[in-house]
Amino acid sequence: MTLLNTGKAFAESYPRAIALNNSVYLVSDVKIDINNIGKEMGKIQRQRAPMPKKNGESNDIPVGSLIFEIKDINSLDAVAVKLDNKFYFASQKNFNTK
Repeated sequence: MTLLNTGKAFAESYPRAIALNNSVYLVSDVKIDINNIGKEMGKIQRQRAPMPKKNGESNDIPVGSLIFEIKDINSLDAVAVKLDNKFYFASQKNFNTK
């Protein structure tokens, strides 16, 4: 049995998230225009349920997905995640992931 799925129960329990810069970013459905995308910062290396804890982890974003800076936004506040050739806004949240 796996906890990683896009089913309704999972989506209601845990937000889509990535870990980068020793922080957790919540991935939204807000798309970012490619002209606002900066340098590549990393990629998802493994999945972890229910929430990511270490840099390069995600609970729902596929392994290999790339993470980018957003122009004119501090990467400690927000980054972009590339999924299906689209970029999505992910904002940092300060909460304990343990």
